[in-house]
Amino acid sequence: MILACESILKKKKIFYRLVRLGAKGITAKDVLNHSPEPVKPGQICKTIVLKGHDGSYFACCVLSSRKIDLQRVKGYVGQDAFIAPSSEIKKACGYAPGEVCPVLIDLELYVDKTVLDFSELHFGSGDVHYGLIMDPRDLYKIRPFYAGDISS
Repeated sequence: MILACESILKKKKIFYRLVRLGAKGITAKDVLNHSPEPVKPGQICKTIVLKGHDGSYFACCVLSSRKIDLQRVKGYVGQDAFIAPSSEIKKACGYAPGEVCPVLIDLELYVDKTVLDFSELHFGSGDVHYGLIMDPRDLYKIRPFYAGDISS
């Protein structure tokens, strides 16, 4: 089975690895507990779907060891926003919680600048049974995004 993210990454000639998790990986804690290889908590990147007060959706990538700062996000998106309810995430981006992958979603993307300090991070892969490991700086080769200070 080839995951959708693999097709994109192979086409762009981007180095990546997939890790088959021992159980569903919905949260960063799940990835830590179910990865067959050691994972440092600070090397997991969560892709969070947010909803603006106007009803639009967008996504933010933030290290799992940090918290998204909605006031800082507002400065970038120009409106108040909140974390989208889990019941709306699949409708917003095509993927359920735990599956959201920055490579796959078609939402405006904001990446916390701390994410780009790493050469390898764990991301959602589009499938809760797999983790995607790649250099976050390679996102530039795949899709446009905004980088900024959106976490604390």
